[in-house]
Amino acid sequence: MKTANQKIKVDIWSDIACPFCYLVKRNFETAMKYFPNRDQIEVEWHSFQLVPDAKSGTGLNADDALAAQAIVKVFYSSV
Repeated sequence: MKTANQKIKVDIWSDIACPFCYLVKRNFETAMKYFPNRDQIEVEWHSFQLVPDAKSGTGLNADDALAAQAIVKVFYSSV
């Protein structure tokens, strides 16, 4: 049973390179700002790599890299 001084822990796993993770982070922060019991919530952020085998220094910008990855997935799923 939860007592009055216990906090609810929220663990959030996020990739800092993911634009959708950033949007969710901002929405969560906004929601917490207006949540009346925010002092009873403990948030712990964890790092997570959505694409752990991503290479740096490829010369591609983020949009081109994501498009190339999507094309490869479509190709291999049809083989």
